[in-house]
Amino acid sequence: MLSRKQIVEKALGVRVPTQYGIFLEKYGIYRAPGVEVFGVNDELLSYDGMPCVIGATELRRRRHGLPHRFIALHYTGIEDEFICLDTEDEKIYSISRWLGDRKIADSFDEWFTRDILGRRTKPMNEQ
Repeated sequence: MLSRKQIVEKALGVRVPTQYGIFLEKYGIYRAPGVEVFGVNDELLSYDGMPCVIGATELRRRRHGLPHRFIALHYTGIEDEFICLDTEDEKIYSISRWLGDRKIADSFDEWFTRDILGRRTKPMNEQ
């Protein structure tokens, strides 16, 4: 049986960085009031759309030309902005057709701790 990290790597053809791999094993998908971080878990019936990291990434690749090295982690709901992980340099980027692209964190852990956990107290699916 494949791990969650291996499922994502195989489906998207990328190497999943260690920090995001640990997130996948701990949370699968992170949900708290008003926020969702994409991943995979055993409850998903389909990998075709959000909150599955595979579906979200493939959709961004098809519709908006997201470079292959990126995976989509979070949709902000503002100006078509997605938060993406660069699987090569392991940095986090805000990618938006309207706002432009910019680096927002040097690692997955920095972004997740600061921007997700820093504003939420308890996930809805904490294991």
